[in-house]
Amino acid sequence: MPVGKNTLDRISGGLKRGRWSRGPLEESHSRHIQEEDGIPGPATRGPASRLIGHLVNSTDTFKELVLLYVLCLIGAAGVFALAESKTFGDSLWWSVMTAMTVGYGDYFPVTVAGRLAAVALMHLVPLFIIPLVIVRLLKTFIRDENEFTNAEQEAIKADLAAIKKALNIDR
Repeated sequence: MPVGKNTLDRISGGLKRGRWSRGPLEESHSRHIQEEDGIPGPATRGPASRLIGHLVNSTDTFKELVLLYVLCLIGAAGVFALAESKTFGDSLWWSVMTAMTVGYGDYFPVTVAGRLAAVALMHLVPLFIIPLVIVRLLKTFIRDENEFTNAEQEAIKADLAAIKKALNIDR
């Protein structure tokens, strides 16, 4: 069955727009795809959504995740130490036990600021940081066998261009 113009356009258009590719895309292309598919692009998202997007995109390595985790622990320990009049060492112990949801009960917040720090820490670490660590671990073990490299994408584009030229299909 001969390949028609619409089929070639769909295939080459999908490659151009990154639908089948997982290689590097230019920012303008990814923004175009998102808005074309009904997903708000970076410019149309709210500030909280942009902040979360930057946070997720900035945690590509384990070093960054560990740094984020340590900063959360130190920040919560600092707030706890100031609010509850505890030493920084005791506060750091409290923040580690609270972040890991162990909570021995030897230290606990009684002030509003201390309780807010506890709530933030109890939600941030188990709901956001630990899942990010798990995802990064899984990404190191799972490999998509169907993933195209950038060189393969370019070769497919060149082949499609040659086919279009041979079939006298102009776009």
